[in-house]
Amino acid sequence: MNKEQNVFKSRFKSPEGCSQLSLGVSLSLTAVSSILAGAFPSDYGGVIFLIVAVGLFAYVLTARFNLLYVAAAAVVSVLISMACGVIFPLALVSLAYIPLAFVISEAVRKRMCLSSAVTVLTVTMVILSAVGLGLCWIFMRDDLVETVNNISNEIVSNFRIYIDKINAAAEAAGKEVYTENNIDALKNAIFLLMPSIIVLCFMAISYLMAKVFRLATIVADSSGMFYGGIWPISASLTGSVIFGAAYIVSMLSFNNIVVYYSAANIMYMFMPAQAIIGLRLMFGRGGFFRSGNMKFMNILTIALCMYFVFVSPILLFELAAIFTVFYNIRVWLFLIRKNKKD
Repeated sequence: MNKEQNVFKSRFKSPEGCSQLSLGVSLSLTAVSSILAGAFPSDYGGVIFLIVAVGLFAYVLTARFNLLYVAAAAVVSVLISMACGVIFPLALVSLAYIPLAFVISEAVRKRMCLSSAVTVLTVTMVILSAVGLGLCWIFMRDDLVETVNNISNEIVSNFRIYIDKINAAAEAAGKEVYTENNIDALKNAIFLLMPSIIVLCFMAISYLMAKVFRLATIVADSSGMFYGGIWPISASLTGSVIFGAAYIVSMLSFNNIVVYYSAANIMYMFMPAQAIIGLRLMFGRGGFFRSGNMKFMNILTIALCMYFVFVSPILLFELAAIFTVFYNIRVWLFLIRKNKKD
């Protein structure tokens, strides 16, 4: 065992360091949240309760893993959900927090950074969602089709209302309005970007789950579960290369719809971590643009970022992500040159 592993082992909170009270409270809140998540499986409230249940149960599993906790939580969640009138396939939604909580617990034990943990959580959520949709298709196909149609109609209706408001404001200002062709093109673009939109939604939910877990460790005074007391976000060179390649392909294949939207979906999936690190490198503590020597390019870049904030924030995130790509490649080349000299 090397020095780094020894440091981590000494900082990792032992099971005895977590009080019975904090575990009991976490288990109780987990049970309530999971039951409510099962009671409202297709509602926004169900997602919120699921986030809370995953975060709290992840704390329980990390502090003191016990198969009895898992079995008891599973049985109680399903039985009470069914007692509340939820049919059996949908009642299984109340169990989704168990594998997701286990993923967070293992991520912490294996010293994954927050971005890696969120990635694994997102993949797990996609698999669980596919399994859940498969169960619903088998046991309640008609209800599933009706629910999907209702959601689709509601989205289209809200989209039309939003476009009508924009057109009304544009007409009042004497500007160009959206035509039916523009609206159809926008709807098609959103549809083709749906894979990345779904993944980004799952990533946001996964991030909130991880943050609820982090909050539980702080409230229970168990922050020693984290090495160094923090849970860092990082952007790997592999992720930077994939994002950079997808960005370049999307820029060069604008006339090819299939290639463009395939690359755009990949780009948006990898953008969050790259953008967060980029903003930190640019404006965080010790960032490139917080130094005393403000060169012309630094001032120009800051002005460009301020312009993007008001015009299109997504452009700011793209700029920050590109900054991370160049930074990671620069560090990689530096390490190669250093190894050759050694």
